[in-house]
This record gives sequence, C-alpha cells and structure tokens, in this order.
Amino acid sequence: RCYMKYKFLIPLVLLLSVLDVAFFNQMKILDVSFNIGIVFCVVLTVLYSEKEGIICALLFGLYRDIFFSKALGITALSLFIIVVIISLFSEIIQKDNMGVVILITATSTIMFNLTFYVLNLISENRMSFLPFVEISIVSIIYNSIVAVIVHSIFLNTMLRKQGAER
Repeated sequence: RCYMKYKFLIPLVLLLSVLDVAFFNQMKILDVSFNIGIVFCVVLTVLYSEKEGIICALLFGLYRDIFFSKALGITALSLFIIVVIISLFSEIIQKDNMGVVILITATSTIMFNLTFYVLNLISENRMSFLPFVEISIVSIIYNSIVAVIVHSIFLNTMLRKQGAER
C-alpha cells in the first residue's frame, strides 16, 4: 500500500537536493555534513515502500552525480543498492521503532560509504582509506541523529493522515 503521492515525492526530492547543496552541506560536524540522500531514502523505504525509496535514490543520486561527482551514477547506484537491501527486510522492520531506524541508517551509511569507496576505486578516482574511515564514523552518527528527526516528522504525518482517513 502506497501512502505517498508521487506528485509530492518528486518535487520534495528535488527540493531536498537543492537544500542539500545550498544549506545542509554547510551544517558540518568535524568537517562532515550529513547525507540527506541516505536519510531520506532510508525513511521513505522504511515508512512507505520500495518504490518511493527507489525514486528518491535515483533522483537524488543522479542530481548529486551530475552536479558534484566525477563519475556519473556512483551516488545513484549506491543509494539504489541501499533501498533494495532495506526492501528485502521490509516485512520484519518495525516502522515506528527508533532503534531500528538508527540501526538501518547506520548500516546504510556504512554500505553507502563502502559502495561509494569501491566504485570510486573501480572508476579510478583514488581515495585514501584512513580519511574515508574517519569520515564514515562521523557520518554514521550524524546521519543517525538526522534520521531520527526526519523519521519522527514523517511517522507523525503518516499517523495523522491515517487517523483522518478513519
């Protein structure tokens, strides 16, 4: 069952993409900003469905790749892989459990960073491993905190909408 209308999803993802560049990237901890793409893809996939997660992954990922990456498709593919893996476990995921959201976000951040790292190595965009690990640790914590906030907003909105439909 699909709760989110695509006519709202696509503009929302595009708006978040622009806000990511204009605003979110300035909100840094230890020179690391949170990844709204991971956070939003995780929350959409957990609360709504694989379709919403895939749309988010591809739109957000391609936007980032086109404007900010040396290799087209790395971010989009990394986010897509995360959404597909989360979807495999969608039947057992407790959508309203914050601990689950933190665990999925942390795991997704690790998967994204590792996929991104490996795909960059394959495409010959060399990255040093130690700075990669340091960035990953900070981004796991930061993304998890932001995911709890975003998840709470979407969950409350979803619950209010379901209550209004009854």
